[in-house]
Amino acid sequence: MNRPKPAIATLVILYGLLVALVMVTYPKLPERVATHFGFSGEPDGWMSRPACAAFTLGVAALTALICAGSTYLARFFTDSAINIPNRAYWLAPERRRETYDKIFSLGLWIACLTTALFLAFHMLVVRANQANPVRLPTGEGCSLLLVFLAGIGGIIWFSVTRSWQAPSEDAI
Repeated sequence: MNRPKPAIATLVILYGLLVALVMVTYPKLPERVATHFGFSGEPDGWMSRPACAAFTLGVAALTALICAGSTYLARFFTDSAINIPNRAYWLAPERRRETYDKIFSLGLWIACLTTALFLAFHMLVVRANQANPVRLPTGEGCSLLLVFLAGIGGIIWFSVTRSWQAPSEDAI
């Protein structure tokens, strides 16, 4: 999880899959697409088909950019603005680059999870718009959110328990 390259590759693949999915499903959507649903699954917001496709791809890209970009920018923050366990150890000059790569990787993996969430929700929206009457399967939507939150929790748990552990004083 320390090196950004696998996370960048995964993010590019996931976003490419999202673009492909939107292109393949575009003709299957009605001209007026139900894009927002109440808790009961009933549609309460609509967009044109082109607006739906542009919104899905644009918001997914913006979300990924915010997740990854904000963590990349950490390298330009003052040390006091970086809140990580064992900060003095990890921000020592000989470990700074590794630390910034770890922070950036964390943001990239979160961006991967959010892009995967956009993929899954787009498939649900397509299915909902093909149903008669139009209805979002709320159980599946809630399950997707729970899986997403579990993934975020897993990334945070891994980061806190594994990634930011400094060696004991005896090992230094």
